[in-house]
Amino acid sequence: MHEFWSGLLTFQSSSALTSTLVLSAPPTPPDATSTSTSISAATLPAVLPRILGHLNDCADCASVYQTDVLASIDSSGPGLVEVTFTRGGGGAEEEDDDWGDGFELSGALAGLAFEDDDEDGEASASANHDATIAAAYTIPPLPDSISASRSWVSAMMSTLGICPFTNGEALAGLPMGKVRYEASSCKLPEEAWRDFWYEVIVLQEADPKEVSTTLLVCPEFCVGEIEGYLSFTQTLAGTLELLKMEDLMQLVFFHPLWSFRDGADRASSAGNFARRSPYPMLNLLRTDQVRRAQKGIPTGLVYKQNDAILGEIGEAALTEMMVSGSWEAGVEGHEVDRSEYEALAAARRMQKGESAGVEGGVGDEVKKRGGGEGEIGDLVGVILEGMEARLGGGKLGVSEGAAVVTAINALLGRL
Repeated sequence: MHEFWSGLLTFQSSSALTSTLVLSAPPTPPDATSTSTSISAATLPAVLPRILGHLNDCADCASVYQTDVLASIDSSGPGLVEVTFTRGGGGAEEEDDDWGDGFELSGALAGLAFEDDDEDGEASASANHDATIAAAYTIPPLPDSISASRSWVSAMMSTLGICPFTNGEALAGLPMGKVRYEASSCKLPEEAWRDFWYEVIVLQEADPKEVSTTLLVCPEFCVGEIEGYLSFTQTLAGTLELLKMEDLMQLVFFHPLWSFRDGADRASSAGNFARRSPYPMLNLLRTDQVRRAQKGIPTGLVYKQNDAILGEIGEAALTEMMVSGSWEAGVEGHEVDRSEYEALAAARRMQKGESAGVEGGVGDEVKKRGGGEGEIGDLVGVILEGMEARLGGGKLGVSEGAAVVTAINALLGRL
């Protein structure tokens, strides 16, 4: 995919009327048993339709793909894919307005007059905080965006414990490894897809101790345009399932104007700052580490503790940190004692190789509900119970849903 988007952008910047890119898939390695994104000659016929499906999703929010630049894709032989780029009939100019005018949108947002939506004016205050953040945004040099991102990770993710498995700006994961920071100058979705897929390759090929997780920082992308950013993130979130990459990688998205839309009850809008970063960011996580963490700590507990921590600081103070960029100074006096928060204390124990010791973790939930290390029939029972609840119109709790996912993964591992 990286080669596809690189080829498209190269063609776009050239004067050629047409160009052909031939991509070759290597023979299946004899020891190919890992969850790899590499496509082999043997798997290409099955994978190619899924790739086309992903590209079709991308076309819905692309800037030049299938407008200024048309692409036809077909298999040209065993292990070969031929991509032909041609000039399109235009239409990209309007798309460019959607993606490139984030700063004008920010200015317009800052000038809006907001009315109270509820008795205490919380919605009005939140809207004005958003306007303040949008109006204050400036594009930094790429090295400065990395420095600011490191400061944000250190203060928010580590000092406040928003990510239980982050230790300072440089280390994270389970087991702990290095955080990779990479800045992209992308402005168009096509450029963001190109740089994202490159980081997928890096994460896949690197030793987990050297690259435990990746933060791709995109300071010029979808600024002040959260709806466009959400549309873009859907093309990546859907990719994991479509291309069967869930066993390799998980994604978390950050944006200066992020708001949770999962319907969960939260104490205040301050909880949104768990996913509000100085610049738009794509966080690439290793699936095995995510699942290991979920087995020990229920996700709902992390959300609840984050809401409490951020709510105590308050949305106004968090907005000031975002505007000033003074993250370390802003959290001074709000440092959390990890021993006092169940999820944070459990994360430290797990990083030391000890048991999480938290009741309600996914592993604990599966055991309580009949999964655990039991027979296949027990795992099927957990899955069926979850399906019956959903088909009956009910909802699964966070730990129950995670238990079902864990049971499915365990069952697949035994088949």
